[in-house]
Amino acid sequence: MGRIDTLPVAGITLAAVTFVALLLLGIDPIVALAVLAVWVGSLLVAAIRPPEPPTVVV
Repeated sequence: MGRIDTLPVAGITLAAVTFVALLLLGIDPIVALAVLAVWVGSLLVAAIRPPEPPTVVV
């Protein structure tokens, strides 16, 4: 598993604001929660860096 160097705070904040806006517009809470989960999940997947390859000693 990789590691997250920087947490995408701006993107997560935008996703949370969109979640609240969807609730205020009368969208079903389950749909709004699914949008939030997919959005934040994609941000976290994009932020993960792969682990460093092992060093080979010859």
